Amino acid sequence: MGREKDTSQPTLQQCSRLITPNIDDFIMQVLGMSQARYGDGWIVGRNAFNDYRPAGWPKMETVMVRCGLTPTYQGWRKFIEIHIGLPVMNRKELQRRRQKNHQSWCKICGKLENWRSGFCGACYRYWLDNRRKRPRHLWDDEVRCKNCSIPLASLGKYDGGSKRQKCGYCEPCYNYQSRYDKPRPRRLWLDGPLGFCECGYPAVALVEDIPVCVRHKE
Repeated sequence: MGREKDTSQPTLQQCSRLITPNIDDFIMQVLGMSQARYGDGWIVGRNAFNDYRPAGWPKMETVMVRCGLTPTYQGWRKFIEIHIGLPVMNRKELQRRRQKNHQSWCKICGKLENWRSGFCGACYRYWLDNRRKRPRHLWDDEVRCKNCSIPLASLGKYDGGSKRQKCGYCEPCYNYQSRYDKPRPRRLWLDGPLGFCECGYPAVALVEDIPVCVRHKE
């Protein structure tokens, strides 16, 4: 009788289809997979990556060994900490969060979203990058310039979508402070006798104790 064919090892044809991604491609794949499954702020665990990796891609253990790390969950977490810097969510944690209604108000900006530790995704990512609370001028549309008090929301946004302000100041006040190392004087503000209207124009009257411009006085 002929010997049975050993199928424990991949064939040459299978080996030719295996993909050996570089670290940058591997990281982008992990980020894309994590975004699709968990949204912003979390990274998939090693088992989830092994199960949902593209056809032909190596398992997590193979990449960990290639990077000089132990092919364990701790090795995976260390790899993610070094190259990405976001927390890993394993299946037990995902299941626990799905069983518990964790939708609540972010304790910083008040958004109805709770990614981790009571923070929404944006506030949590800011904390990861800066190790301090996300400042109010980045999320509150009612915040005014720290110097001239013009409503920052009335200044619009940059092409990238971020608010047109710098560190809580309007651009003219920020640039003046940077150039002369002192606050921009009021004579340059172009405000009205009552400051600024919510739309950013000079306020000339009070309507129910709210400063308004000529257009909103009617």
